[in-house]
Amino acid sequence: MNTTNKYKVGDHAIYVNNNKEQIITIDSIESNLKYKYYYGLEGFHEGYVQEKQLRDLSPNEKYLLNNKCYYELPRDFYDKPPFSD
Repeated sequence: MNTTNKYKVGDHAIYVNNNKEQIITIDSIESNLKYKYYYGLEGFHEGYVQEKQLRDLSPNEKYLLNNKCYYELPRDFYDKPPFSD
């Protein structure tokens, strides 16, 4: 069976898990529609995710990303609050 990955290295996507959403960056592509990703503005986190747990950025989220409004994007996973240290 031939599978085609929807996302490419460097793409942004929203990882959805347990009713929480997190903007991520695709770091590498693994087999079986699995991606290595990272996220974090003040801390760095990485992991692996199946494509079925990802969604595209909405038009508003793309606008926020393009305008560097990073703190307005989905950040429900563990991350430090802005300027917490």
